[in-house]
Order: sequence, then structure tokens, then C-alpha cells
Amino acid sequence: MITKNIFPVFIIGLILFGASSLIAAEKIDMTLEQVIELALKENPELKALEAKIEAGQSRIKSSATLPDPWLGLEYENIPKGSLRFGQAEMKMYTFSQMIPWPGKLSLKSKISQAGVGISEQEYTAKQRKLIAQIKRSYFELYFNYKAIEVNDENSRLLGQTVKVAERKYSLGQASLAEALKAQIELSKINNNLITLENKKQIIEAKLNLLLNRDPDTVLGRPQYTDSNKFNYQLDSLYELAKNNRPELKTAGYQVKQSELKLSLSKREYLPDFMITFKQREMMDELKGWDGMFNITVPLWFWRNQKYMVKEMQAEKEMQQADYQAMENMLFFEVKKMYLETDTALRQANLYKNSIVPQAEQVLKVSQTAYENGKMSFLDLLDSQRMYLDLKLDHYMRLVDYQMAKAELEEAIGADLP
Repeated sequence: MITKNIFPVFIIGLILFGASSLIAAEKIDMTLEQVIELALKENPELKALEAKIEAGQSRIKSSATLPDPWLGLEYENIPKGSLRFGQAEMKMYTFSQMIPWPGKLSLKSKISQAGVGISEQEYTAKQRKLIAQIKRSYFELYFNYKAIEVNDENSRLLGQTVKVAERKYSLGQASLAEALKAQIELSKINNNLITLENKKQIIEAKLNLLLNRDPDTVLGRPQYTDSNKFNYQLDSLYELAKNNRPELKTAGYQVKQSELKLSLSKREYLPDFMITFKQREMMDELKGWDGMFNITVPLWFWRNQKYMVKEMQAEKEMQQADYQAMENMLFFEVKKMYLETDTALRQANLYKNSIVPQAEQVLKVSQTAYENGKMSFLDLLDSQRMYLDLKLDHYMRLVDYQMAKAELEEAIGADLP
């Protein structure tokens, strides 16, 4: 039995344990690979496209199957003036089967196969688009975390500055205005943190939407694991795009499908066949059987088949032109994203290796100069703002690089290491 003295301690312990668990949960890293895997598994649009592919695969077999046969029953010589079929002198059981000209069914099957190929590339294109969206949101969230870190660092630095300003004021070496200005800067940072925290929740909700999860689901902290090396040649990226871009493959399947439809339309000049078997029955006894062979005659070919072929020829030319236009646009997209990716990475490395270290050095010199009375308070604040803004710019360039790289991967239809 818990005593009155122990019970409050027990409750406080539970509260602290729960709080520590929540803090630990927030610190769990969320890898990009885990997020992408979950999104590809749970996305409802991908599931719908999977069903579309399955339906198309079923259509391949049905399109290569003969038309349904006809069964018939004939009554001959029914007594005049009556409807008594049982008194007919002869019954005739018939079975008829339409047989298309050889090659027509196989062409229909190949057209359906090309349709499945189009659906498969639509699925792949949706995958690539979803992965690009995930990466953009993921690194947007990463930048938000870094922005919060930078503001926290700014708050820490300002806290130190406030202490120095208060000490100098107490010694009569600084005015009250300096201490008050430092407090105002701290208030501005706290306001920024509120804005960043709200934005973080919005980004997390958007990411949860892509993961097909509740918008309030808690996400872990994003990781940055890229090597920041971009050693790709534009020609190799063109080749990757030509071989992997699903939209271009879709256009290729559409060209193939139009060629098959053109071949099928030309075969419509050729006849189809009808085979019929008849079994006679007289006086409740089966007698001999008859066979019949019919053939269709494309008699009106100059008004029917001729314009069908003309239509399919025009469709083929249209699909070929669309393919060429898409290939040209694809190469433009690849070059554009290649230059943006390369530029963003160069800028990120410049900030990391040169600009930020120099700004940090300026800040340290400014802090020392202010403490020794050789620099004004406003100059110190400018140095501090410059350092932290440049540090934030560095993270922004890293995120720009990752987003441009995601767009480039979508353009070529493949992941880049």
C-alpha cells in the first residue's frame, strides 16, 4: 500500500518518466530511406495503379481469345397454323464460330501488352514523383530544425551579450539602452522560434499526408547523410534519362501501340471466317450433319478500311512527334536541374569552407572588442547577425542542393548516389 508521503513522489516520477519518454521520442532520427519506403508502401494512388496494371494484364489474355461461339436450334416444317414446335418434322442443332484472319488476335494481344507497359510506366512515374515530393518535404523539415538550432544559438550568444552589457552598465561603461536593445533582440528571437515551431508542424503534416498517415503523427528528426559530392557528366545523365525516364518510356509504348493499331487496321482489308456445324434430328433420331464455311467480304473497303488505316497512320505520326518533343524537353529539364544542383552544391561548399568560418572569426573578434570597449554594441549585434544569417544561408544552400538533386533524379528517372 502506498503511503501518503510516497504517493506524490510516485506520481511525480511517472510524470517525469513520461516527459523523458516524449523527449526521447522526439530525438529519434528519421532516415530518408525509412520515409520513402513507408510512402511507397502506403500511398493509395500507387495501390490504384497496381490494380490498373493487374486489370491490363488480364486484358491481354481476353484480347487474344476467339469471339464467343453461337449455338442455335432450328425447327423445320412446323404444321401450318400452329406453334407446336414438337411436331416439327426436323430439328437442327447448330454451332457457329467466327475466326478472325490469322494474326489479328495476336496483334490485339500485343496492343494490350503495350497498354500494360504504359500503365507500368505510369506507376513508375508516380513513384518517382512521390519520392521527389518526400525528399523536398524531408529536407524542408531538416532546414526547419536547423533554423531552430541557429535561433537557439543566437539566443545563447545574445544571453552572453546581455550579461556583458549589464555588467558594463553596472560599472558605468555602457548605457541602459544597450542592455534594453539586447533584451529586444532576445524577444525577436523568441518570436522567430514560435513561427518556426508552427511551420515545423505544417511541414510534418504535409509529410504525413504523403505517408498516408494522420497529420498529427509525431515524426522523428531528419538526418543529413549526403556526401556532398556531385561528379556526374551531363552526357551520362542524358543517357540515364533516355533509358529510365518513365514518361519517355510511356511515349515509346504509345508509339509502339500506334504501330500495332496501324498493322491491325491494314489487316481489316482481309476477311474473317465463320465455320458452322449442324446436327439434324428427325423423328427423335439423329441423322447426318452439315457443315458450312462463310467468309466476310470487305466490300466497302474504300469507305471503311481505307479511312481506318488513314486514321491509324495519323495517330502513329502524332505519337512519334510527341515522343520527339518529349525527348527534347527531357534533355532541357536534365540540363537545367544539373546546373541548379551543381550550383547549389558549389555555393554550399563555399559557405562551409570559407564564408561561415570567416564570419565566425569576425564575431569572436567583435565580442572581444566590445568587452574591451573598442566596439559599439550595435556593431557587435551586426557581427552576430551576419554570422548567424550566413550560417543559416549555408543550411539553405544544402537544402537547395538536395531539392535540386531530387528534381534531377525525377528528371532522369533514377536515384543518384
